[in-house]
Amino acid sequence: MSILAAPRYKKRISVDPQNATWAKNEDKFGQKLMQKMGWSAGKGLGSNNQGRTDNLKLDANFTAKGLGFTGNAHEKQWIAHHDEFSALLGKLKAQKAEPAKEEESEDSESEVEEPVKKKAKTEGTSMEERSRNTTKRLHYKYTKMKDLSRYSAKDKAAVIGVGLKSAQPEPEVKPTVEEKPIPEPEQHQDTGVSVTDYFAAKMAAFYAKRNTVQSSVETVETETSVTVVETEEVEFSDNRKADNESPEVDENAEEERLRRKAEKKARKMAERAAAEAEEEERQRRKAEKKARKAAEREAAAAAAEAEEERLRLKAEKKERKRKAREAAALEE
Repeated sequence: MSILAAPRYKKRISVDPQNATWAKNEDKFGQKLMQKMGWSAGKGLGSNNQGRTDNLKLDANFTAKGLGFTGNAHEKQWIAHHDEFSALLGKLKAQKAEPAKEEESEDSESEVEEPVKKKAKTEGTSMEERSRNTTKRLHYKYTKMKDLSRYSAKDKAAVIGVGLKSAQPEPEVKPTVEEKPIPEPEQHQDTGVSVTDYFAAKMAAFYAKRNTVQSSVETVETETSVTVVETEEVEFSDNRKADNESPEVDENAEEERLRRKAEKKARKMAERAAAEAEEEERQRRKAEKKARKAAEREAAAAAAEAEEERLRLKAEKKERKRKAREAAALEE
């Protein structure tokens, strides 16, 4: 039991915190379906009804403990472990007298006997027996209490902390499965045709296909040769016609070439004239812009001079007024 009080947490209780409305409802579809399959209230799930009988619940985990941790079970296990360990210590204390006498007699005999050769370690020997064969005679006294081969399974379970009830394995219920023979698929098919007839039909189809391909190739070759002959005849006739009309074609071509040359020259001259006019316009705009800037600078200089003159006159006027006030003050 813990001395300190557990921390308090705020809980919001709903209308049905125990979910009793759902648990007591016998008109659920799942419950009806399971009842048709042979299940009744109070039985567990599974073929042998070995499953859990209560519903799954969800609890809030406010601590850092793992899933499925229950404090009461842990405390019971710790108390059981403490009791079993106390019983084990009592048994060891009762058996302490006999090993002490044996150790004294063995120590006296070891002084007279010759040193024994080291033997290979085997699974049947214990830690105490192996330590007696070593040169360090006091080693077995320390290893005797650590030798687990001297303790039973009940004593080991008490030391490790496993309860007696939890240490006993529960018999596993194996579900019975009925083995049904699997029908093998039929791998033989009878078509009613012998092997000789089958291969004869295959060869006939193969030769027929090859003859069809050869005939189509010959047809394509003949059509290609006819097309080549017709093309050569057309080219020959075109060449003869071109030879007869060559003088007129040459004169027309020369006139067309001269006309295109003249048009190209006129186009270049027009482009050159347009470029010169554009350059003149650009120079004129540049000069106008320069003159405008000069006029603006002169106007700014004149305005500055006028402002200076105004300020000078204002200062002189102010000075005269000051002198007049001083003269009036002296006269008084």
